[in-house]
Amino acid sequence: SYICRLVEINMYFTEGIHHFSQVSQIRFKKVILLFNYLDSWVNDSGYKTYNTDFNKGSTLLEYEPPQERVLYKNNSFKVTLRYDFYRPLFISAGTSKVKFEEKKRIVIEFRNRTSYMRYHKLIYIIRNFLSLAIGQIIAPIQVNATILTVPINKPIGQFDPKLVNFLYKFQYIDVLSNQKNLHPEDQLFTFRDVEKNISLYIKNWIEKFENLEAVHELYFSIVNNPTLYLKSKFLNVIYALESYHRQVNSTSSTLRERLRELIYQHRSVKILFIKNNNAFLNRVINTRNYFTHYDSQKRKKALKGIDLLRYTKKLMLLLELCLLSEMGMNNEEIKDLFLKKGKDKFI
Repeated sequence: SYICRLVEINMYFTEGIHHFSQVSQIRFKKVILLFNYLDSWVNDSGYKTYNTDFNKGSTLLEYEPPQERVLYKNNSFKVTLRYDFYRPLFISAGTSKVKFEEKKRIVIEFRNRTSYMRYHKLIYIIRNFLSLAIGQIIAPIQVNATILTVPINKPIGQFDPKLVNFLYKFQYIDVLSNQKNLHPEDQLFTFRDVEKNISLYIKNWIEKFENLEAVHELYFSIVNNPTLYLKSKFLNVIYALESYHRQVNSTSSTLRERLRELIYQHRSVKILFIKNNNAFLNRVINTRNYFTHYDSQKRKKALKGIDLLRYTKKLMLLLELCLLSEMGMNNEEIKDLFLKKGKDKFI
């Protein structure tokens, strides 16, 4: 579910605790999100030069904050990528260590104050976009929001903005605490890979969500559950491909026909990981039928072991191909992306 429950309806800001007596009162103007792996995905910073004069023993560090980038905008809200830079307030004569840090954040801002349920739905959608791109479990590790409070000794009708912190029950706390370093080639695509068309891709991702919600849930049930049984992964990706085909094709079909159509639509890319269409479809259909009905007569034809893993990964690639096309990439762009990243040497 995209609704992340609050530990309690208390929001913290610098002056103390703000209490909401009803959920309906929780309305925000802006939400600021720090996601795990966002720095790795953007793969850019405002650090310009780092020069050392070894004769003088002096060092010069130059930083210029990158401009905020609007990723998506409509009449109701906008989504931006923001760079925050943290520096010491002052450096004393006895200072022996100085820390500078840049953090990328996603900012969602509605034109009018909006319920936290609408924000959480958008957080879910954006989180999934990043998870597809990065190929990892993605979650907000810090969420701040602005509320409007009634100020003391000011005219009625005026409000002060206050920054508050969400208190989350993190579902993926173990994963977030063991975050690893990611190279750009380890990701399906980075911000730099798609920067030219990023607004189009995020626009399509957000605006097509309602039609593809079931596909998202099935795909990310695999990505977000690394311990999921392999049989369940195989069936979930099959269900996701069936659901996707139903949304983009009006005619009803058998599973074989659905997969055949998807393969044909992306034939210039699928050749990288599916060489023989009929052999591939036969093995996939036989395995799905066995896992669905557990007919002992079909057991010998079902995939198992390393073959089941390989075919599940091929089906995941086919589904990712479909999701990328829905974002607005054409087949040649997707093929170039797959070749650039290697995609596990196409299983």
